[in-house]
Amino acid sequence: PVSAKPGGPDSDAPPEGLDNLVNIIKAESYVPKKIVDAPALFAVDHCFSIKGQGTVMTGTVLQGRIKIGDTLEIPSLGVSKKVKSMQMFRKGVESVAHGDRAGVCVTQFDPGLLERGIVCA
Repeated sequence: PVSAKPGGPDSDAPPEGLDNLVNIIKAESYVPKKIVDAPALFAVDHCFSIKGQGTVMTGTVLQGRIKIGDTLEIPSLGVSKKVKSMQMFRKGVESVAHGDRAGVCVTQFDPGLLERGIVCA
């Protein structure tokens, strides 16, 4: 079903099928449930160092919640690091939850060791 104006775009006639289209979209779409009670998983997109601050890992929280002071484990490297600070869209935040994209700053970590797609727990 497609919404169209009979008589063309300049016509005064109301669109046909618009209500039907809106109802179908509402029926077929949903808002995913946030999983915040599970252990935190953070998928890393990019990793870089900032002199005097530490190493920033950017990515998405796949489940759970991460707060400043939490310890992030990188199982593939066998390393655990404490979260020093976090930002979402260039604003400092205290915590991030499932579905959030964020930059997480940790100290004393070589960004060259981390590749895109590595998951931190």
